[in-house]
Amino acid sequence: MRRAVSISLSSSLHPAPMADWSRLPPELLQDIANDLDNSIYIIRFRSVCSAWRTAVIPPLRLPSPLPIPSTNSFAAQFGGFSLSKRTIFLLSPPDRTPNQTSNPGPKSWMVKTEEIAPAGTYHLFNPLMRTPVNSFPTCFPRLIDLSDVGAHELGQEYVLKFVNHVLGRDHSSLYMEKVAFLSRNALDYVILTIHISGKLAIFRSGAEKWVIINDLQSPFDDVIVFNGKFYAVDVTGRMVVVQVGDNGATDARLLTLVAKPIFGGDKKCLVKSGKDLLLVDVFNGIPQDNSDEELEEEEEEGDNYFDDEYIRRNTLWFQVFKLDVNDQKWVRVDRLDDRVLFLDDNCAFSASASSDLHGCKGNCIWYNFSADGNGLFEEEVDPLRCHNIKVFELDSGYTSALYESDYWSKLFWPLPSWIKSVV
Repeated sequence: MRRAVSISLSSSLHPAPMADWSRLPPELLQDIANDLDNSIYIIRFRSVCSAWRTAVIPPLRLPSPLPIPSTNSFAAQFGGFSLSKRTIFLLSPPDRTPNQTSNPGPKSWMVKTEEIAPAGTYHLFNPLMRTPVNSFPTCFPRLIDLSDVGAHELGQEYVLKFVNHVLGRDHSSLYMEKVAFLSRNALDYVILTIHISGKLAIFRSGAEKWVIINDLQSPFDDVIVFNGKFYAVDVTGRMVVVQVGDNGATDARLLTLVAKPIFGGDKKCLVKSGKDLLLVDVFNGIPQDNSDEELEEEEEEGDNYFDDEYIRRNTLWFQVFKLDVNDQKWVRVDRLDDRVLFLDDNCAFSASASSDLHGCKGNCIWYNFSADGNGLFEEEVDPLRCHNIKVFELDSGYTSALYESDYWSKLFWPLPSWIKSVV
């Protein structure tokens, strides 16, 4: 049975004594809350006082159940989808925690959470895995108060879980495609995903079924929400903005080209990095920069360039592009500078190496793809550990396993001592 952790979102914030902040107009409070970019900030904002809690709409509850995006009515009789949101947090110690600098390892702890019933109870995940943690060590706290630590949201992912109406179970592993979600409120939302055919599928609140967009070009690889709009990229690198009509109906005429194809790689991933939208082109095999002469040099030095160690370390390599909206093209990026990209089959996010990760090497891609032969065995390892995660250095093209770094593997596990000291 899966174990869960309670996460307290209460706040110790109090109104300043020189003013009665509880008397602010409700419409002003809601306007302020609308500018808060994640649910943690909204919850903390509402917890200041009862007047603020009454004035501000609580975080959106996700819609459920949803129909299956299929033309097969027989399949729909046995199940449907529920939509789940998972959030990646970077937790940092409070300023008052003693001896922070004496503790080896990163100053922060990165974790992915998924709220389940009852409210306030969460599953915990390694940020680059789909499998929740099923068991915890005895030292693991059963309550984590996010008001007592620094909590910075790095990214979100949405997952469509197949719910079997007959057995009453959900199976998130049965639907592996990326999901993007946009909403104005609880009654007005749109979901975008990739159909089994490779076409885009859209579901809008109030609709009875999904709409499959009949775009007859190449199959789509990834979808994302960027600056309040849906973007989708196909296997060639061609990217479109997906516009949804007021009635929820859409077709290929509502796909607006924003970037021409680049071809090349085997998989395309979209990720927001700062204010930019990036395309990560994922390649299988040996990097093109390794010429025949370089291979001969490796052999002359006594190294077998094609041995098992090389294959294990160099299954994937990457190229990065930035969107140029004006010229409708992808521009090659040779350096990410301070940025670190995190990629897996279901999620992509980024962080600053200096300000977020406090000294982690920038210009890197941390990844865990099932196509890499790693994510297939998540059930066999401790999901909070880092056995499957690799780090690709964009400047050198070198790949290493994260667990080989005793320092940076601690960003995920073990639990930092300051977490235990404040709960």
